[in-house]
Amino acid sequence: LSQVRDRVKGGEAMSEAFAAFGDRFPALFAPTLQAGERSGELEEVLRRFVRYQRLVLETRKKVISALMYPAALISLSLILILVMTGYVLPNFSTFFAGLGAELPLLTRAVMTVANFLRTNAIWLIGGAAAAVLVLRQSSRTAIGRRRIDGWKLGVPFIGLVFERMALSEFCRSLATLLSGGIPIVPSLETSVSAIGNAAIRERLGPLPGQVREGTAMAEALRTTGVAEDLMIDMVQVGEETGALDQMLSDVSDFLDEEVETRMQRILGLIEPAMLIIMALLVAILLIAVYLPMYSLLGKISI
Repeated sequence: LSQVRDRVKGGEAMSEAFAAFGDRFPALFAPTLQAGERSGELEEVLRRFVRYQRLVLETRKKVISALMYPAALISLSLILILVMTGYVLPNFSTFFAGLGAELPLLTRAVMTVANFLRTNAIWLIGGAAAAVLVLRQSSRTAIGRRRIDGWKLGVPFIGLVFERMALSEFCRSLATLLSGGIPIVPSLETSVSAIGNAAIRERLGPLPGQVREGTAMAEALRTTGVAEDLMIDMVQVGEETGALDQMLSDVSDFLDEEVETRMQRILGLIEPAMLIIMALLVAILLIAVYLPMYSLLGKISI
């Protein structure tokens, strides 16, 4: 910011001063400043940008908050499995071996899995860490990021949420730039480049070129195969009525509501599913431990 101030003092436009630092600031910030400088309404444009940032951050916070409870359940399940397989089952295995008792099939299977996890824990942890490292390094490349984001879109149920979030981000960015007075082609170029999901960004990449060649934006959106009919129809109405920025803002609001609704539905399924899975794991482990004890008690009573 100090360098930006010095550049502005030296006579450089504020939008150019911020643009010189690339990814240090949001992708839409410099074009928004440029629109305010051109129109002479810099204060109003900045207020609009702040509202845009607030809406985007609120949507992301809602999604992250919605995923916290399932993440906690999964973590507790993993801790339970580690404690049972790393401490409880090995002690019971030694106890039963000392008695010379024949273990039931379920107990032998659980003991085998527990022994495998315990003896290969270092390799399993190392392999998981290596996989995470490879994914992180791959996500820093354009091809790797596009593949990872493509996999996200293919995840059942949750993939559609990622797609709607990316489209909402695109529509809100474009609405903010158009309302600031920036022409549609530069606005499209900036909005497409600002999309967080690389797979969606690639599919919408031809959009600015098609519009520059004279194709209506609604028709260009239809060829991408990403946008739904409702979104295309609203964009078409916005183009015909000259209220494209307002229509895009409405589309973004609709997509945000759909993301929130879908997340609530997914959570409504995940929470009981995780509880059932945890209950089954606990039941299997307890049965595997206590079944040999009942067998021994039966032999002693006989």
